Amino acid sequence: MEKNPISFLQEYMMAKKKVAPNYIVIDERKGTHINSFIIRVECNGKHADGKGSSKKEAKTEAAKNMLKMLQLGQDTGTLTNKHPTLVTIPGIVDNRIGSGIANSQLNKSATYINYVGKLQEYVIHKTLPAPVYECKSVFGPSHLPTFTVSCKYDKVEELGTATTKKEAKNLAAQKMYERLTTEVQIVVPEVKIQSYLQSLNKGISQLQLLKDQATSLQQSAQRAKAKYPQLSKTKLIIQSAASNRLCKDYHTLLSDAFPFNVRKMAIEKLKSIIDSFCKEILSNDSFDKLKLVLKDLNLNLTESVVNNRAGTNQVLYGLKLDTNPVISEISLGSDFLEAKRVATFKLAETLSIMLGD
Repeated sequence: MEKNPISFLQEYMMAKKKVAPNYIVIDERKGTHINSFIIRVECNGKHADGKGSSKKEAKTEAAKNMLKMLQLGQDTGTLTNKHPTLVTIPGIVDNRIGSGIANSQLNKSATYINYVGKLQEYVIHKTLPAPVYECKSVFGPSHLPTFTVSCKYDKVEELGTATTKKEAKNLAAQKMYERLTTEVQIVVPEVKIQSYLQSLNKGISQLQLLKDQATSLQQSAQRAKAKYPQLSKTKLIIQSAASNRLCKDYHTLLSDAFPFNVRKMAIEKLKSIIDSFCKEILSNDSFDKLKLVLKDLNLNLTESVVNNRAGTNQVLYGLKLDTNPVISEISLGSDFLEAKRVATFKLAETLSIMLGD
């Protein structure tokens, strides 16, 4: 960490001479707008003056001038800040100068790298637009100016500050070059990777389950169609004391047996069961809902396992209504619950059609 001139002089004198510097206010002028102070520092028979708009600034200038005197090896005399000369003292940084200037002054002996040229070569090699340089500000006294130069590329801007335009431009180019050439590495924690993989595997399993269920339903429909090819072709005669009608007219007899409001409410409940199945959210509650509808219609329901193949998990499940003729639905599933859900859907769909106008 760089120290200010006052601290550095204090440590130097205590370490080398065992005597602390002595500061004296030799002139003090206070005005409405401008204040002026002159402070003298005495060190082992030598003294140096410093001038500033505050006591702290004058004291700092005095310490700085004393350090310059010691660095230059002057034994006598007074050194004021009337015509200061920039002298590099290890660990001391001019308070008026930013970190960019400090680094450039303290590293004069280091190898100079032309980052303006390197940046230009980089953008040409990558076929990128050329950077734009602009002198943003100049501040400080005329004998020790400080320049701030910007380097703009696209919407990015980097600033460089130094005692010459060339150094400031080179510092800005260095920052931009390092920014463009630095590779950003994205590190994903192992825990998140494992979580992503688990979610992916779970999604694949659910997708495979839905695919298997769709295949099972398709196979069930194909077997039922192959096993009962004559069901839709045979004309069944309704044996009734009241009338003799063909099966195609039976839905009219069934719908006429119930009042309109009872049929309407039953059809709405049946359609909710059908919609649940189509949205793949049909549950065991659907079977209970079906029984409530049948209770309102005063119809009895019989369920039975028609066939359970040995050595397999496939179940043939049937539902039957005590209508005349009998309405029944059969479903083949990979287990009892699947077969029951499909049969429930089919019976709800058939009864909905029968009760419709």
